[in-house]
Amino acid sequence: MDDSPYRSSITSIDVAPSGPLAKAIVLMAAMGALLGIIQLVMTTWAWRAEAVAQNATLWLMLGNSLPYFALAYGTYRRSRICACLLLVYAELHALLVVWLFSPLPAYALLVPLALLLVLVNGTLAVFRSHRL
Repeated sequence: MDDSPYRSSITSIDVAPSGPLAKAIVLMAAMGALLGIIQLVMTTWAWRAEAVAQNATLWLMLGNSLPYFALAYGTYRRSRICACLLLVYAELHALLVVWLFSPLPAYALLVPLALLLVLVNGTLAVFRSHRL
């Protein structure tokens, strides 16, 4: 036993627990990164096809992918605020796309529903991981 106040006698605790919580958190972070990549691909396609008339719109589309990457990283680091913001941001974005292309068949709503299921499960896993 060491009495030095500068040395810790506590053994290190595994920060990343393995199991269903860690898998749900990694899945949520991967979903956020995938949404960011999809947004970047759409922006690149619009730029290459010259489908966007103004540069400001192109920069806005490019900047729309940055929150996905930042929130996905924050979720991977188990930030509860980032998990909640990723859930709200992704769902609002998905609902906006569904609303803009409103005459969609009923099965097209399965994608936002599956996205909601994964993100809610990941958000709950982030909150549960803080109770351990």
